[in-house]
Amino acid sequence: MYIKVRYFGLVYSVTGIYEEEILIEDGYTISRLIKDIVDRFEDLSRLLFLEDGSLNPLYRITVNGRDIEHLDGLETRLSGGDVVALIGPAGG
Repeated sequence: MYIKVRYFGLVYSVTGIYEEEILIEDGYTISRLIKDIVDRFEDLSRLLFLEDGSLNPLYRITVNGRDIEHLDGLETRLSGGDVVALIGPAGG
């Protein structure tokens, strides 16, 4: 199963890509996705997370247009065909 991941704002500035498809397995969560992405783009960790490990409130993560705060947070499960957006503040 594949999902699409889209990067906006400062997140795009770090990744250098707007969109990619990622192969996932059953039980794949936002938490696992973020870990996998941060493993590839280490600078994202300091942007996305505060020192206490919580998500930086300046950044939003959505699944199919819904903020994960209104789903199951970082434990939101993903399914094939989902579209995840990592949205950071606009740079400038």
